[in-house]
Amino acid sequence: MQLQKLNKYQNYLSVLLGLFILSLFIRIPFLGKKLEGFGHQEWLAGHTLIILKIWHKEGIKTHYYALPYTFYRTADKHIPFIPGITDFRGNGYYISYPPFAFYLLYAVVYAFSITPNEVFLQITTLIVQWVVGVLIYLLLIKSGVSVKISLLSASGYFFLPISLRYHTQAYFCDILAQIGILLVLLSYQAYIRDVSLQKTIWLGLCLFSLTFTEWIGFFLCISIVVHNLTLNKKSTKTLHILLWIGCSTLSIFLTLWIYSQISGKEVFWQAITEKTTHRVLSHQEPYFSRWDLDTYKTIFWYYIAHYYPVIIFILITFILSRLNKSKNIATTNITSIYIPFKVSFSAIFLHHLAFLNFTAENDFAVLKMAIPILIICAILLEKQKQSDVIVWGYIIVMSTAALYVSIKGTYVQKTQHIQEFAKKLVELSPSDEVLVLHSCSSISPQVMYYAERNVYMNISNEQLKAHLTRYHLKKAVILHTDWQYNIKKIEYFTLE
Repeated sequence: MQLQKLNKYQNYLSVLLGLFILSLFIRIPFLGKKLEGFGHQEWLAGHTLIILKIWHKEGIKTHYYALPYTFYRTADKHIPFIPGITDFRGNGYYISYPPFAFYLLYAVVYAFSITPNEVFLQITTLIVQWVVGVLIYLLLIKSGVSVKISLLSASGYFFLPISLRYHTQAYFCDILAQIGILLVLLSYQAYIRDVSLQKTIWLGLCLFSLTFTEWIGFFLCISIVVHNLTLNKKSTKTLHILLWIGCSTLSIFLTLWIYSQISGKEVFWQAITEKTTHRVLSHQEPYFSRWDLDTYKTIFWYYIAHYYPVIIFILITFILSRLNKSKNIATTNITSIYIPFKVSFSAIFLHHLAFLNFTAENDFAVLKMAIPILIICAILLEKQKQSDVIVWGYIIVMSTAALYVSIKGTYVQKTQHIQEFAKKLVELSPSDEVLVLHSCSSISPQVMYYAERNVYMNISNEQLKAHLTRYHLKKAVILHTDWQYNIKKIEYFTLE
């Protein structure tokens, strides 16, 4: 009996794997490619590869187990790029996220002597996408959703526009966090069914790992605690709740302790306060403000652009449910699926609300919502499963959207100037010249990764002279470009 059940389970996973492979065919033109564009997905990939490349060459211990952003030459030191911390050697460090997502990738690089590059990153993000699909399937199956609908809903993660975009080239904390969120939901679901100390500890470990990956872990912990307090279970509930809060909080303190080793506690607290203020309150220029309606409009359009297939499906389902009220009956009990939906949705909503300006600036922040959204799809499909129109409607809408994304190529904004510009930077600075860029655009991590150089942005000659004098440097190369890095003018600056 157990063997039959295992074979049946493997057959279902084979179907899911087939759907995943189908999603790979859609992305064939973009697999194995260099970072050729200015999209957020290329930005994140370049960002991750810079950190891995520096660790790979200089070692993780050399950099306090923190996330370095400064390359090896003397001329690259003390150059600001993104808000962070600079140590006494002039190396800049990224402190916006916990480090576990990078640790995990570096462990693979170190264990198998892999040179981190674009292909390695693509394989990693595709594996993450596959695992997320499997975990969504398991979550739905364990909640009483039928096999067919669980497969359809889980495979939706392979074809959503946002998933096709970010699981093709990018790997970052937000992407790995998808696995962490689902492990927490599965663990909490198991805890609800059978309260035990073992399941409590496992859930605590999952919350620790998720919080050490992305701050969403803390919000998910809050959501679980609030939900658990509403249950009518007694016994050792208080001890369990304290354990979960302790695990999530310990993860936060571990992250803060690691980053405080870079340049001392005072410097760290000043930097993290500025960064948090920027994410929570308003942009420094400002582009977005908590009190500006445009902030909410921007986030709204992110959801429209990335989830329009699901939105269309929900509208179709709503209309058909109004026309066929008598058929709106689920044949199975799926009430348990509402728990992971409520817990995940409330946590992600709190995350959006707390880091409102971060969400408005970065469309990948809405990737987390794919999990509760696909749970909604499963609920709607299950409630309407007597109507084949609904099921086929879901398949057609998702397939059409995926095909459109493939043809349109909306998740890759191509340009050929990234690598050419990076090569030019290398040619212009054979020794220890400081590189300065005057452009309406910021310097992309993709350029830095290929050139293995840091670039000073939009500084005056007086500031450049002061920089060279302070750090005992002699030469600089100043490039004037447009936003696509087409070089308009090159100047050579020598300190007299």
